[in-house]
Amino acid sequence: MGALCLAPPARASADIRGITILHTNDIHARISPTREGLGGFAHLATALNRERAKAEASLYLDAGDLVQGTPVSSLYEGVPVFELMNGLRPDAVCLGNHEFDYGWRRIYDYLKVSRFPLFCANLADDRGTLLTPPPYIVRDVNGIRVAIIGLIMESLAKLTYDYNLGPWRALPLVETAKKYIGQAKADGAQLIVGLAHIFPKEEEMLLASLPEMHLIVAGHDHGGMKTLLRDGNRMVVRTRPNGAELGKVNLRFDVAANRVVELDWERIPINAAEIEADPTVAKAVAQWESKVSAVVDREIGESRTAYTRFQMKDVVERAMTESLGVDFAFVNRGAVRAGLVVGKIRARDIWDALPFGNRVVLGKIPGNRIPEAIRKTTPVEATRIYTVATIDYVAENQREIGTEGLEFPEPGPFLREMVIEWVSKRRIVE
Repeated sequence: MGALCLAPPARASADIRGITILHTNDIHARISPTREGLGGFAHLATALNRERAKAEASLYLDAGDLVQGTPVSSLYEGVPVFELMNGLRPDAVCLGNHEFDYGWRRIYDYLKVSRFPLFCANLADDRGTLLTPPPYIVRDVNGIRVAIIGLIMESLAKLTYDYNLGPWRALPLVETAKKYIGQAKADGAQLIVGLAHIFPKEEEMLLASLPEMHLIVAGHDHGGMKTLLRDGNRMVVRTRPNGAELGKVNLRFDVAANRVVELDWERIPINAAEIEADPTVAKAVAQWESKVSAVVDREIGESRTAYTRFQMKDVVERAMTESLGVDFAFVNRGAVRAGLVVGKIRARDIWDALPFGNRVVLGKIPGNRIPEAIRKTTPVEATRIYTVATIDYVAENQREIGTEGLEFPEPGPFLREMVIEWVSKRRIVE
């Protein structure tokens, strides 16, 4: 992909220095290449090392959600991903919402194994204590003092269970960032970078509200940057998920004038067929994958139809209905993370599709209270009581079905194990 030039070339000056900022986001435990041959830590490591070698000076930043999405994360609660990330040598990683999926205490394990800063400025308890101090770091890069401030979305509490978040709450983004921009500048910072796991609307808000923040390296949205978000020589950058691409910001900074004078951005596809694997990282990945393989690489059936991620939602709901004998079944779109290809189905494929470990819950609901999201176009009788199955996340966050107050008191099986058993019994999915 070609570079996107955002300013005319800077004038020749001994006070103008270059920095390359490499970045990823939402890797979601894809330590090996995807089914499409994209990403993989060993191939990403090679691309990072090449770009570092070409750069005048560089930083590598990741904008969160390193975990949750593959069996190696689900089985070992994310720890191997942080261990393997050491091989990519990031300069900083911010927390994403999925870092809380195994409970907030697990983050302390991530901190123990990580040889890089993992932090967030706007995540604190009622006393103002930060979960992962410091709120920002300052690095001297090519003679430029660079501050990196970690941030997470304000609505974090709506994206996880209360018990996963514990005493920690997300503080207002703009107010918190302004506070630490001031402190960082007092520490001598010249270039301010926000490393933020936030929604696109929050990206826009930070860009509009924080003129002293030169660059926002963002994550959370999986669509990549369809439209470049910038304000003069300030910008927001974000890559596609799963390590499928490496973002590269080239900027030139006028030290005397204390300003960015040139900025361009490109995205480098991480195609495993074209970028060789780093042997050291590949060996470490293989060791973890071998531990997982015995559990998940067993054949359980065959798919005669290719299903996209969103079509797979219907397959999962069919499995719930047939396995449990309920009238209606519902899973939210976000619970399903992969589809199926035509051919053999392994347990791994279901783990990839359903990484979260959700439990099925059931309730008895009158027809006039069943939301359209659940019944779709099926007619119901207003006073008849129907059996409805969903997952614990939806039961707790009923905005996913456009209602509130429905009760699902009966616990059912774990969703992933139920679907694996359903496929194993049917053998053929079509």
